[in-house]
Amino acid sequence: MESSEFRAAKQRLMSEAFPSSGGYLDGMSMDLDAYLWLSPVVREVKVRHTSDTNSLIVATCVPIRRRSEAEIGASLEQVWLQDLSYRYFEAHGHLGGGASTA
Repeated sequence: MESSEFRAAKQRLMSEAFPSSGGYLDGMSMDLDAYLWLSPVVREVKVRHTSDTNSLIVATCVPIRRRSEAEIGASLEQVWLQDLSYRYFEAHGHLGGGASTA
């Protein structure tokens, strides 16, 4: 999904729901941490909460060396789509060399 399409889809999703909080937010953070560590292209993961309603959770991954950007992106996209996202309520795109999700 192109960045303008992604931003529009993200805004649409955000307008249809309330931001997660409490146990729901903590649960998603724990899931992000656990599933990102399972990716074969990741050697380090850091997950944190923010006060920004546009990005309540930020996950930073350090890839294993000698992996292409395309391979890293495809692996993280697979984790998102198969293990983390709500299939009925999802948007993701590739922004600035990385993947972003809503």
